[in-house]
Amino acid sequence: MTDAAERPDEPLIAVPEAGTIGAACDLVRAIFDNAPDGMITVDADGRIATCNLAAARLFGYRADEVVGEPLSMLVPEQDRAGAGVRGLPVGAPGHAAATPAREVTGRRRDGSTFPLDMAASSFLLGAERFGLVTVRDVTRRRLTEDALQEAEERLADMTANLPVIVFQRVMRPDGSVHHPYVSHSVETLLGLSVDEVMTDPDGLLSKTGAADRERVLAALRRSAETLELMEEEYAVTGSAGAVTWIRAVSRPRILENGDVLWDGVAVDVTSQKRDTERLAHLAYRDPLTGVLTRVGLNDRFDPARARAAQEGTPLAVLSVGLDRMGLINDTLGHAIGDELLRAVAKRIQSHLDDDDALARPGGNTFAVLAGGCRDRAAVTAKAERILNGFATPFQVRERSLEVAAAVGVALYPRDGDAADALLMNAGTALRRAREHGPGTCLWFAEEMNSRVLQVQVLESRLRRALKNDEFVPYYQPQVDMRTGIVIGMEAVARWSHARLGMIPPEEFIEVAEDAGLIGDLGGRILRRACAQNRAWQDAGLDPPPVAVNVSGRQFGRPRTVLRMVEEALADTGLDPAQLEVELTESSLMTRPAEAVDVLTRLADIGVSAAIDDFGTGYSSLSHLKQFPIAKLKIDRSFVMDILADGSDAAIVDAVIAMARALHMTVVAEGVEEREQFTYLQSRGCDHMQGLLFSPPLTADEMELLLREGRRLTPERGVAMPRPGGP
Repeated sequence: MTDAAERPDEPLIAVPEAGTIGAACDLVRAIFDNAPDGMITVDADGRIATCNLAAARLFGYRADEVVGEPLSMLVPEQDRAGAGVRGLPVGAPGHAAATPAREVTGRRRDGSTFPLDMAASSFLLGAERFGLVTVRDVTRRRLTEDALQEAEERLADMTANLPVIVFQRVMRPDGSVHHPYVSHSVETLLGLSVDEVMTDPDGLLSKTGAADRERVLAALRRSAETLELMEEEYAVTGSAGAVTWIRAVSRPRILENGDVLWDGVAVDVTSQKRDTERLAHLAYRDPLTGVLTRVGLNDRFDPARARAAQEGTPLAVLSVGLDRMGLINDTLGHAIGDELLRAVAKRIQSHLDDDDALARPGGNTFAVLAGGCRDRAAVTAKAERILNGFATPFQVRERSLEVAAAVGVALYPRDGDAADALLMNAGTALRRAREHGPGTCLWFAEEMNSRVLQVQVLESRLRRALKNDEFVPYYQPQVDMRTGIVIGMEAVARWSHARLGMIPPEEFIEVAEDAGLIGDLGGRILRRACAQNRAWQDAGLDPPPVAVNVSGRQFGRPRTVLRMVEEALADTGLDPAQLEVELTESSLMTRPAEAVDVLTRLADIGVSAAIDDFGTGYSSLSHLKQFPIAKLKIDRSFVMDILADGSDAAIVDAVIAMARALHMTVVAEGVEEREQFTYLQSRGCDHMQGLLFSPPLTADEMELLLREGRRLTPERGVAMPRPGGP
């Protein structure tokens, strides 16, 4: 054989000599020359008789190089049997059948192989039988097929491992539904086999409830008509009986035969569904007591209103407020308090009728939506039953706990036409009922809202006053009863209002506490008092320590108070010994253990502490001994009637005696009459403050008193009445 590259222009067709096949040779030569596929003729022995240009190029040979060679040379040795070379029709004389195209492996001249489609047939040329072999390189087709197969396998793997179900759903014109394709992930997500889903007439819909099935089928029919994206959510019961919620999204298209096909995906939303149900339960049910929440009560209101209107009966909201819960939580712990709330809810529920709904809007307040009462008297009777239920102590963890309550009532539609309005007005009535003491039931009256409006206006003004820095400290001297020397002074807040003048604290402190403004207000008074005391020292005066009252609401966060004191001392440079912190008895008992810790830290840095309004709280001697307290201040309410009320006098005597036993100093507040002074002096009271000696003074007035070094006695008090009182 010669190299095909040596004679590139020579015709690559070789046929028997002219005259052997006659005039048909020209036609065969033309076909061979122009055929796009490789064409090879072989003789009866399987040797190549001719080959065209396409075949020669396909295998890398010249035509004259392969003529006379066995056809098997074009196939790798190990694949020759599989290629069917020996079974070509030319090897079976008398049989003119053709073999279908088959894929074999071709072998090029350089030894490389490639996928090859080969088809063979026999024909007669004169008296001789020849075989015609057609060959085609299918490398690209094989690559495409391999790529498609790989993509299909990859897609199958992805859909099997992804937490989604890929599906096709078809609805025929007769309304029947089936799934021509479902990914294998249906097995892991739903516990159903692919065959089970694809062979079932309704597919996944056969595994859901009747209501869901009809709903989804109706949605399918609508989507088939509009060809709009379809979204559905329903529960599927797997083969093991497990219920799985799926959410499917699919887009429809019409096929040529009129069927509508949806391509879609479905995801498991069971956990989200359960979370949603849990959230709905939390929204409608109080997790602690199991009664309704405010949202749940609102949901019950419209049906109750409709029933009341139909039956012509009253519909009322009762707001039930509990007392002493804060003290129980702080002394016995919140776990006991929570169990007590559950017990209270059960007891209130036991006094209600089937038409009533019990809710816990929040905190220590319950609300009752009372329907089915014949008249107002029946509503009042129901409120009384609830209140009477608190007469029996609650048994919690072998403890007998007493809790009192008050009730406020609002009536539909007189006091509001919506649940929120009735709850708000019942709450207003409850606040007024509490002012009258436990066991009180009050019906809402419009004039109650006037007080609410006043409070809201005052709160707004307080916020503006804080922004404009309108609060200033006044200083009321504290006097040694034996010598008249000013041994201390209490800084009290005054509101310097541009139009109303100087406003005393009793008119705004409670509102500031309820509005959460007391921290800011108290912090400013503390800082100013410390700065003023240091300024007097810098001016060469010798001022006594200044006492600053810390509100019970402030001391609800004792460590915040500690930080506030430390920052005020650091910023003003005041010696801690020049500062005294006054705390109410009830605020100390809110968190006694934490109070001891904070007061100890204050004492460590040199700040002393006093109990203000002593005798009005709930402290015991055992608690009192734990507090690092140097001073007790007798509340003015006891001093006021000390001469007329024997009980008040006995309380004052007991406080003085107890202070003596604990080595504490006693200060009497609100001393305004000479007879009060004489009585307290005879009982050994140490210090006093009140109008008998001096009203609260401005900083300038206090500075004048310090410069004069005046001693204050009942005969030589500071006769400077203050607007608005002490």
